[in-house]
Amino acid sequence: MKFIYLFIFCVYIFSLKPCLSVDLDKSYLDCNRALYTFEDFYNSFKELSSKEVFGKDYRIVMSNRQSFLVVLSPHGGFIEPFTSEIVKGIAGSKYSYYLFEGIKPTGNWKLHITSKNFDEPRALDLITRSQVALSIHGYKNEKNQIIEIGGMNFSFAEKISEALSQNGFQVSFHSHRFPAYDLKNLVNKAPLRGVQLEIPSSLRGELIKNPNYFNLFITAIRKGIEDYSDLRSPYL
Repeated sequence: MKFIYLFIFCVYIFSLKPCLSVDLDKSYLDCNRALYTFEDFYNSFKELSSKEVFGKDYRIVMSNRQSFLVVLSPHGGFIEPFTSEIVKGIAGSKYSYYLFEGIKPTGNWKLHITSKNFDEPRALDLITRSQVALSIHGYKNEKNQIIEIGGMNFSFAEKISEALSQNGFQVSFHSHRFPAYDLKNLVNKAPLRGVQLEIPSSLRGELIKNPNYFNLFITAIRKGIEDYSDLRSPYL
């Protein structure tokens, strides 16, 4: 019987190996959604900022370019890795952006505040000053590269979905576990609501390794933004 228990234990530890690596320990995303559903450690920014140190545990990087669009990641840095780089790529020198980044040596999962509870004042101010928002997130999936598209601005989501599909990226449009339909969701607090992109770890890994593929991805999303801008131009 002891050998059976030992065998089961070894299988369990082997299954955890990806989440025990040093790199993934920096990520709430890869050690949370992969195996468990943890509740957030903090329920608000006020609660987080009373325990964590600005500039040591987390930082905020932002630019208000007074554009109709704000691109953001409330889980940037090591919370959901490579989302910050994607945000900056999309924003370029044209669009406003906001990043809440985890910079702790380990345990950045503690800094994850779910989008409907994310209430950092500078983020809320920038979003409400913009017309529409685009939020970049990451989720754990090494088996496929499906980008899950949600958010309450359906016409914007459709343009992003079309542009990504036309450039060879796999998308799931409002038919998945991250629909982002809650009006309390950070991305839906813009006057015209917004779009949420959940990007799998497998795709983010490819984007990191291949600059040309990354540029194609960014170009596709920017094309979707431009198509939406043309569609809504009388109102933006």
